[in-house]
Amino acid sequence: MNYNENVKTYPTLPLRGLVAFPGMLLTVDVGRKLSVNAVNYCIETETPIYVVTQKSIGVDMPTSGDVYSIGCLCKVQQVLKVGNEAKVMLKGLTRAKHRSFLSNGNYYCSDVFELKDAEDKNRPVYIESLVRRIHAEFLSYAEV
Repeated sequence: MNYNENVKTYPTLPLRGLVAFPGMLLTVDVGRKLSVNAVNYCIETETPIYVVTQKSIGVDMPTSGDVYSIGCLCKVQQVLKVGNEAKVMLKGLTRAKHRSFLSNGNYYCSDVFELKDAEDKNRPVYIESLVRRIHAEFLSYAEV
């Protein structure tokens, strides 16, 4: 698969201590100026935002080495602005991997390509197996 054809540049939101997954609704407090600018840009242009987790929550100005290489493309659902900060609701769309992570001066941005999950050919069997395992664990828990 040639990833060069599928690479797009997205505004990026580095998260501290949180991870976004596809299909997940996530509410985050955004306080960094570059992050608030990225969210504002996504609202104005209706562009997805690339959300990636920082390796250390103590880093205020993350660089490429401070974030993990795989994140999630998210849709900005709602924004509540409180002073210079914002409370943002995101909906995870798809897993993604970035090739670059940098600041364009206004906000963080990344060259990103989507990661497709392999199809699960035995989905009904997998679900049945999972239900049985959960049931067994619940019975074990109930005995305690």
